[in-house]
Amino acid sequence: GVDDVDAFNNLRDEGRITYTYDFVGHSTDVYRYSDHGTKVLSLMATEWPQKSMVGVAPGANYVLLVSEKVSSEYRVEEYLWAMGAERADSIGVDIITTSLGYNSFDDPSMNYQPMDMNGTTAPITIAAQVASEKGIVIITSAGNEGGSTWQTITAPADVIDGIAVGSIQSNYSKSLFSSIGPSWDGRVKPDVVALGSGAYLVNASGNLVTGSGTSFSAPQVAGLVAGFWQAYPNLTAHEILNAVRSSSDQYNNPGNELGYGIPSYDALKNFVESETQTKDFAVYPNPVSEDGWLRIRVKDPVENSEVKVSLMDSSGKLIQESSVPFSWKTNEYILEMTTLPSGIYLVNLQSNDKLEKLKIVKI
Repeated sequence: GVDDVDAFNNLRDEGRITYTYDFVGHSTDVYRYSDHGTKVLSLMATEWPQKSMVGVAPGANYVLLVSEKVSSEYRVEEYLWAMGAERADSIGVDIITTSLGYNSFDDPSMNYQPMDMNGTTAPITIAAQVASEKGIVIITSAGNEGGSTWQTITAPADVIDGIAVGSIQSNYSKSLFSSIGPSWDGRVKPDVVALGSGAYLVNASGNLVTGSGTSFSAPQVAGLVAGFWQAYPNLTAHEILNAVRSSSDQYNNPGNELGYGIPSYDALKNFVESETQTKDFAVYPNPVSEDGWLRIRVKDPVENSEVKVSLMDSSGKLIQESSVPFSWKTNEYILEMTTLPSGIYLVNLQSNDKLEKLKIVKI
């Protein structure tokens, strides 16, 4: 349906499907199988005003590659994926998002065991790691085995330098089906999570439908990474991975269900921009301008997750005091001085064993 339905008109009209190939059928026609890929793509590429649906990265260019034979499941598909990743690298692709996972096959002798989810066993995982080392950001679905006896992630979600994405519900709790970690060698998996329960999608008939699975959480993170990398093009793929993991909302307490938590653009932006901050606290502007807003940022909101902010007059008399939570997502606090008269004020910032005393001028 991607070559026909209205939801992808802009993608086609603007020529942003830059390359296609079907490694199963050896053809450039990738539009003839399951609409699973259609639904995945719709979360990133759709720009559909009539239905008020916009994907996470509607202005990106896309390469569409088929490596999965829908009617059967054999390990050869892992090698086809490796061929696809190699082709993507030759084209200059920046991000690969893949919504599939392997653990059992039509031939039981090919089946994996949980101990094989160690980042170095499955051919598709090895290929994903090579692609990552070439500078491509690898994003995979974590797997939908959370409610089965298997439970854990599926290949290639065990890739060492890649982002495996689990699924949450709209109440931010883990989707029951979402595979859990850690990887067999003890790494945090999934890396992050996004909404995969009841996600809105476009199907092959061009209808707006809902669906559930980590297949639909992974492309949302891929779209986020695309926009973030466009904003900060000098970052390497490894730096992107580190930023996504380190700025997500459970970074200081990762777990086997949600990994490092939920990523966000604001958190990624704040994390990267903190690299240029030299002091534990940045307080600006000083003098405070006419709007009366004094902004306070911390360099590391994981280390300084709560800061006591005290505002005093020039004699040291307390005007107001607040205990302010900080995180990568909300790494700025605005101390309003709008109603205060012009003059000199004192601001104390205390977090853990750190205490910074500042003199502030209000115009």
